[in-house]
Amino acid sequence: MLLFAPVLKQPVVTTAVAAVAILAAVVLLLSLRFGGNVTGFFRIGDALPLSPSLPGDEALVHRGEVGYDGQFFLTLAYDPLLRQEETLAALDSPRYRARRILYPALAYLIALGSPRAIPWALVFLNVVSAISLVGLLSFRALRETPWKALSVLAFQGLWVCLTVSPADLMALAFLVAALVSYRTRRPLGAAAGLLFASLTRETYLLHAALLAGLSLRERRWREALMIAAGQIPAAVWNAWVMLRVPAGGSAVKENFGLPFAGVGEAALKLLRGEPTGKLLYEGLSLALLLGVAAALAWALARRELAGWCAVPFLVLLAISRVGLVDYYVNYTRVFLGLYVLLLMCDGGDRFRRFRTGLVAGSAVASALYVGRQLFF
Repeated sequence: MLLFAPVLKQPVVTTAVAAVAILAAVVLLLSLRFGGNVTGFFRIGDALPLSPSLPGDEALVHRGEVGYDGQFFLTLAYDPLLRQEETLAALDSPRYRARRILYPALAYLIALGSPRAIPWALVFLNVVSAISLVGLLSFRALRETPWKALSVLAFQGLWVCLTVSPADLMALAFLVAALVSYRTRRPLGAAAGLLFASLTRETYLLHAALLAGLSLRERRWREALMIAAGQIPAAVWNAWVMLRVPAGGSAVKENFGLPFAGVGEAALKLLRGEPTGKLLYEGLSLALLLGVAAALAWALARRELAGWCAVPFLVLLAISRVGLVDYYVNYTRVFLGLYVLLLMCDGGDRFRRFRTGLVAGSAVASALYVGRQLFF
């Protein structure tokens, strides 16, 4: 029995190592880059009015910028039910932002509605989501090789999420939890995970439809029904937002267009540009994303579950406009799910060698990103 003790402890150690690394990075960011001001994690711009609950003299504001996703989740966290007109004025696209309600709503509940505590609650949720990703992979998805779960720390998207505070980490943690439950024939867990993922980021409704369809194909009727029925609250919330918030775009036209046009335009832009450090970094990041997408497409051809779950991400990547895929901060976080699903694929020796190369390249890109955030 003692012989197996180290193996049994590996998932715990793996998760603990990830927690230490993630917490250390967040503390260093808070102290070195943001000067102890927690609002630095939300990349707040001055193009739009701030939430009335966020005093302008206390916020770290970047002049001349629109702001990033974290700013709008922070605004929603102060008023998740959109009761104040000022909240709508502070959002770049109210209808689009409000559909992703679970992340800001949970922060509001954790902070007990306290305006000073809400930014800390959002950062806390992102940290917990990042650690949970590693833990879920270590304990459930990659039990034979739990150390492989630490590869999640190699992916840029994780560190981008921790520095600008969007909802992608939480949504992905719920998706992985749902996928683990689906693999182990726990339909209630799968349905709950997919519901929470959809309430965090509405595009995960596609994954719910996909897994329900796979269940139907395998004649797992009860599971298909539970997954489909589990999306009712998400559908109701989306309908409420569409009725309650008449203004604002859907972000569909802005982000999506003809298949492969955006990726092709981004690649041409990189090939024609001057070989600066920024361009080379963008080139490395885009090449890694396309390599991961190719690996998942191969897994799909082998009909692996991780390959099936990559389909919504692959479709969204294929139809992404250049505005989404010409800046690594955007696509590395939006398509972080592809990188995580890559770890859950089986494949043969060639696939594993290719995956190792992608993880190593991602680790280099992540180290450069984190180093720049902390010291430059």
